[in-house]
Amino acid sequence: MKNLLASLTGEPKIIKTINIASQQDIIGLLLYIRNITPTYRLIETEQKDNIELYPYQKMYPTDELDEILLEAIIVQYPKSNVHNSLLMNQSDIDRINVLTNRPSDTAAINIKPNFSQATELYHGLNILGFKKEIAIYAKGSPQMIRNLSFWGQCDFNRREEIYKSLDKIVFL
Repeated sequence: MKNLLASLTGEPKIIKTINIASQQDIIGLLLYIRNITPTYRLIETEQKDNIELYPYQKMYPTDELDEILLEAIIVQYPKSNVHNSLLMNQSDIDRINVLTNRPSDTAAINIKPNFSQATELYHGLNILGFKKEIAIYAKGSPQMIRNLSFWGQCDFNRREEIYKSLDKIVFL
């Protein structure tokens, strides 16, 4: 993991941490990296309270891919949420290493097209979905994150484009 993170420090990146929350507690973390681009970048805003560290959470971008991933987890864990941070320097790498140097288990994220958006009948056709194995890092008992699978949906007509974009995301 350390070599992967060290190779990513050329340009700032955004780390998305999905806190997988049961009814009472955060049981696990899903971490992934997003590149900063002209269309996926921090949004300047005024902050009213001085408690939150800069950049403020509301400044971070969220796009369709982020929403698809979070919604797939919220189906099973409705209290889950996202925390954003920048990956810019060694202290950021050290923080990520602390988060990923804990018990983990492999989970599957499965995304299928939303068939309610289909304008034609696809009876009998093999419509592919997206599946990727990801690491979930325990935030408590490792037994709470065993054998997890998450299921979500995406736009039917843009499914192939979305699958390609999801496949490019670096999950830690």
